Amino acid sequence: TPPENGSEDANDACLTSNALIALGLTTPSDIQYLSRTFRKRRTSQQQSSSYNKCQFAIDCGSNNYAPLVGPYDEANPNPIESIPWTDTASGRRLAVQMTELFNKQSTDEFALAVMLFFNQFSGHKVPWVQHSIDVTWEKGPYQNAKEIYSMISKCGPCITKCLADENCKACIDALDVIDTRDQVASYRTVVSYESELLR
Repeated sequence: TPPENGSEDANDACLTSNALIALGLTTPSDIQYLSRTFRKRRTSQQQSSSYNKCQFAIDCGSNNYAPLVGPYDEANPNPIESIPWTDTASGRRLAVQMTELFNKQSTDEFALAVMLFFNQFSGHKVPWVQHSIDVTWEKGPYQNAKEIYSMISKCGPCITKCLADENCKACIDALDVIDTRDQVASYRTVVSYESELLR
């Protein structure tokens, strides 16, 4: 709920919080407050060069409120976001992922989206989503290669058997599409394929 008219900006937690997710604001006064708050947060981040904030508006009227995720600001495109290993590009990828998760409109996906943001841009790790077996730009080529080598050297025979089995390979293909930090989706995917090789 937006604060009462005339309240001081200094007392407005919406301006200083790391994550601001607006849900279902539709009245004219709420929309006005949302627009003003998003604008102030965006300006504050640009002035301080502190990239530990995100903001999204979900089901808040017909306006398009450009998301802000870490150094990525959809309202102010930056050429550096096209360089995949930069923090800005990482923020852009996370903005897309968070939007997709929010659009699923479930508590699991909402919680995952917020945890992914805090894990990546708050300066603190969130154990639930800290580790990923996926190949990512964020890990870099050395860590990706190290993890792939480790997986092949320790689990090579099991991987070969799984890829030779139609059902097990279909499960691996389905897991490849999702972020393995999404433990709920990963679990649902694995149990939907019945195979002894997956145990």
